[in-house]
Amino acid sequence: MKHIYSLIFILFACLTSCQDSDNYRSLADPVATFVSQYWPNADIESYTHPTSGSYIVIIKNGPKIVFDSSMSWTEIDGNGMPLPQVLLYDQLPSPLYRYLEETENTSSVFMLERTPRQYSVTLLNSSLTYDISTGELKGN
Repeated sequence: MKHIYSLIFILFACLTSCQDSDNYRSLADPVATFVSQYWPNADIESYTHPTSGSYIVIIKNGPKIVFDSSMSWTEIDGNGMPLPQVLLYDQLPSPLYRYLEETENTSSVFMLERTPRQYSVTLLNSSLTYDISTGELKGN
């Protein structure tokens, strides 16, 4: 059911976003789709593609998002603003999201980082790491 709601949201966001505007024309399609899904109608402040293979998108008055060469996000920094709860629901492993929900921290996530081994979550007053292979959750 989660996937059906996500698919409906993605479709709605793609249809209503300003992806065809000048702001989105310079973005690679998967990057534009991701941005418009979670920050519909956002103004893109800058988009860079350094030689390292990563893509960096900065949304005006919003987050900085880093994508790897396969167009998967690796870092989302809210720049002092909490990240959208639908993003957390869609992008975090279920046990990690459930923990954030149980501890009433879904509106207190300011930064996410993802590597092949773990997720790192920066909250208002603490941080968490989630080991993908073991499912272990550690707080700081």
